[in-house]
This record gives sequence, C-alpha cells and structure tokens, in this order.
Amino acid sequence: MDVRSSIYILLGCILWLIALPASSQEPARPLITIDFKNTPLRQALSDVNTFDRVKLSYNPDHIPADRVVNESFQQVPLDLVLKKMLGANFDIKYRGSYIIIQPKKEEVKKHPVKLSGAVKDAETGAVIPDVTIYEINKLNATLTDTRGQFDLTVSAKTDYVTFAISRENYQDTIIQVQDISEMTLALQPIKKEKTSVKDRFEIETKKLVQFFTSDESQKNARNVRMDEERIWQVSLVPMIGSNGKLSGQVRNKISVNVLAGYAYGVNGVELGGLYNIGRREMNGLQMAGFGNAVGGASHGVQLAGFINTTKGYTHGVQAAGFLNVVTDDVKGVQAAGFVNISNKVNGVQAAGFVNLATKEMNGLQAAGFLNSAKTVQGAQVSGFLNKSKATRGAQISGFLNVTKTLKGMQLGIVNISDTVSSGTPIGLINIVRSGMHQFAAEHNDFMPYQVAFRSGIYRFYTVLSAGIDPSNNNLWSYGVGFGSQFTIRPKWYGNVELAAHNIEQPDRNADDLNLLNRLNLNVGYQIGKHLSVNAGPVLNLYLTKIYHADTDTYGDLDHPSFYESTQGDLHLSAWVGYAVSVRF
Repeated sequence: MDVRSSIYILLGCILWLIALPASSQEPARPLITIDFKNTPLRQALSDVNTFDRVKLSYNPDHIPADRVVNESFQQVPLDLVLKKMLGANFDIKYRGSYIIIQPKKEEVKKHPVKLSGAVKDAETGAVIPDVTIYEINKLNATLTDTRGQFDLTVSAKTDYVTFAISRENYQDTIIQVQDISEMTLALQPIKKEKTSVKDRFEIETKKLVQFFTSDESQKNARNVRMDEERIWQVSLVPMIGSNGKLSGQVRNKISVNVLAGYAYGVNGVELGGLYNIGRREMNGLQMAGFGNAVGGASHGVQLAGFINTTKGYTHGVQAAGFLNVVTDDVKGVQAAGFVNISNKVNGVQAAGFVNLATKEMNGLQAAGFLNSAKTVQGAQVSGFLNKSKATRGAQISGFLNVTKTLKGMQLGIVNISDTVSSGTPIGLINIVRSGMHQFAAEHNDFMPYQVAFRSGIYRFYTVLSAGIDPSNNNLWSYGVGFGSQFTIRPKWYGNVELAAHNIEQPDRNADDLNLLNRLNLNVGYQIGKHLSVNAGPVLNLYLTKIYHADTDTYGDLDHPSFYESTQGDLHLSAWVGYAVSVRF
C-alpha cells in the first residue's frame, strides 16, 4: 500500500468519525402533549412554558401579536413543537435550564456591545464572586471578581446580544442587550444537591486535570449548565483557542490541541500534543503525547504516551505507555506498559507489570508480574502471581496462582485454591483446602528413611520427597512427582505415582546425572480421618553417569536388576522394589 492510499484511508476514517451521530450525547428533550385552537402565539408559548423542565426565554415584543396556532401535539419532542409553532424565522438555543427563542435577523455592521455591572444574591443582597457571564452564540465569557463586578465586551452583527448569567447553586438568568448597558443582576439561589458537584464534575478534581486547566476554566465548567457541538476547534492550551473560555461546554467533531485542550466531549477525532481533557463522552479517536482524560463513557480508541483515564464505560481500545484507568467497565482492549485498572472487563487486559479488574474478567489478563480480578472466565497469564475469587478457565504463572473456586486449570510452581469443582492444579505445590494435603514417613528399597508431602486433588496431586541412607555414607535424595488416588472399597484405596529422585553423596562435587525414576503401584488402608498405611511394588529405572573405576560399577545404588544397559558413559538399570509408608 503506497503513502497516498494510506492518506486516503486515514482521511476516510476521520470523515466517518466526524459523521457519527451525536444524538446519544444530546440532552433529553421533554415530550409535549397539547392542543391549540386559534390560540395566539404569545399565549401558546406561555402555555408551553407551564410544562415541567421547560423554561422559555424570549422578548415578547419579538413575537408576532397577530399570529395564531392551530395544532395538536401528542407526545412530540419540545424542539419540534416550538419549530412548528414559530416557523422558520426563529432560532432556538438551549442554555443551561433555559430555552432561548431569538428571531432570525439580517446581519448589520459589526459593532461592540458592552455589558457591565454587578451580581448579587436575590435573597441576601450579598455580592456573588465567580459568576460566569457569557454571550450565548460565540461563548465569549468572563467571571465576576471578589466584589461581584464584571465587564464584558463582544462584537455583534445583530441589533441586540443575548447574555446568560450562570453560577453554581443559583438559577440561570438570560438578558438581551443593545449597545452599552450597566446593571445590577440578582440571582435566585437554589437548593444544592449533596452529590451534584462530585457526580457531574469529578474529573475536575483530578490532579492532572487541575494541572492542565486554569481555575477560571473549572469555575466556568461548574457554573454553566449547557453544551453544544461544533465541527472543529483549535487550541494552544485551555481557554486559549477557538472555543474561548467556555471550551469546557463544547463538544467537538475535530479537535486539535497544540499543548493541551479542555472540552465537553469528542464526537470524532481529538489530537493533543500533551494532554486532552473531555468532561463527558468520547466517541471516536483520541490521541495525545502524554495523556487523555474522559469524564464520561468512551467509545472508540484512546492512545496516549503515558496515561489514559476514563470515568465511564469504555468500549474499544485504550492503550498507554504507562497507565490505563477506567472507573467503570471495559469492553475491548486495555494495553499498558505498566498498569491497567478497571471494573468489569470483557476482552483483554495486557500490561507490563499489573492488571487489576475489581469485578469480573471475561477474556484474557496478561501481565509481567500480577493479574488480579474478582472472578475470571477465560485466562490469567502472569510472570509471578495470578489472583481471583473464582476462576473458570486457566491461571498460568511463573510462580503463584491463587483462587477460591477453580473450574479449569492452574499451572504454576505454587497453586492455592479452596475448592476445585472441575479441572486440575498443576505445580510443585498444590494446596487445595478441600483436597489432599498429606505428610508421610516412608521406607523403601533405595532409601530407608524418607519423608514426603502430597498436595492437590485426589485425582491428580504432586509429591515432594527427601530421603537419607546413613548406612551408605549418608547417601541422600530429593524428588518430585505426581500421582492419582482412587477408591477401591470403603477405607481401601489405590495409588499410582510417578516420581524422579536425584541421588547425592555429601562428599561428591560432581554434577553428573544420577537419577532414579520410580513408578509406584500402592494399596492403602484408611485407619482414621487423617491416618492411613500404604504399601506396594515399585518399578525402578535408574539412569547414572557415575562410574567407580575401582569396582567397575555404576552409580550409588546396588540392586539386583532384571535389565542393564550401557551407552557411552550412560548406564541404565531396572529392578522391582517396594515402598511402605504411613500417611497423615
């Protein structure tokens, strides 16, 4: 594929992302049921204004006095009701809790419009600092100072300009201004919801977000309860860009942030040199040299050189050089150079160090050190430790696997579980709370004194052993193997075990092969709950490279063999022995 084709494909993907519908992010509009019969338009608007969640703001002088409405609406969205009533000569804008109705007018020569004054509490008369005053079309904005005073000048191409006055925990106010106006505005306080700020603006409490955004940006975000969508924006840093001081209230289809950006959300493509901050949803592609922060759900792809954080549900791909954090569920892929964190995961978590799913993990967790999930349906693969409360699938680690309920396989040096409903733990030490964990004192044909530890489940367990023969220059051995136990009749059971034992002499430094392999076929009797005796024949297969020139013999074990063979310096012998043990 040549460069030109790649560019065309990239542009096609961007255009497709831009064309994504934004309906899923738009605020829900009330459904209206109302009948009008020869009702004057002004009266009809007044009637609509009585519905819950409807606050109309308009200048009555702009509403034709002679127009009447003859329409019947049954559960029709408010937008359509107003457009049908008003016709094509009016614009409708949603700003905070208000629906602003403006007549469409021909542009006039650009001229400045200035609004200044002070803002006070309507009940106490106290001045209110940090109130946002903004022009509703271009979103030029300012904040009141500590004395509650403000001064805002905008350029206008219409006879009048509409301003909105907004403050957290106060009711919004809408005014229309011509030329120069100075006034004192009173805002009506509203009851503060205990969790409103935390729930709606939690992303603004994050340290990285606070570092990249100014206090003024965060105050505007808390004050202004509105959002709108624009095709594109370019910014250097938050507040210095085409969306101005209210960039946190604008959702963009194409967003380019030279250093950092602050927006309501993304419904297309966002590129940032350092950091992208979206207060709500991200739909499409978000790329940054350092990090991306999303305060709502994420649908698409997040790529960052260091960190991605998403507050809401994530559907797609999240890839970062260091850390990915999703405080909700993930459906797709999380890939990080160091750590991934999320609630429920349906898909893949892959990290260089740690993966953490605080709820279910359905898919694959792969980490260089640790995987942790509440429940697993799929596989956990790690270099050191896998941990879950319930596993249905596989846990594979370089050292330790831990789960409460296993339905599948554990493969590691140490495996720990409470219950194995089906499947098998495979490792050197398998500790199953409801399974087998036996110590044994043993005597056999090659080591008169031997101890062993069996762990796992009865149908498959591992055996670790060590033995010594004081009569043969303190010859000693250590071994590992696996076996299976089955019931013959009440209190009687059988064992089949295969184990390998390395034979050592205390005064010998040679590392030559000296290995005894044993196949045990034993029968046991259960004396008590934790006490049994066990005995049976053993097939021995002895491989050694130890040669004693003075006696012309091989190895350290002298047993009558039914088979012997020497190939080069490797000697093989086989014989039938025995084993007797007490297990507890």
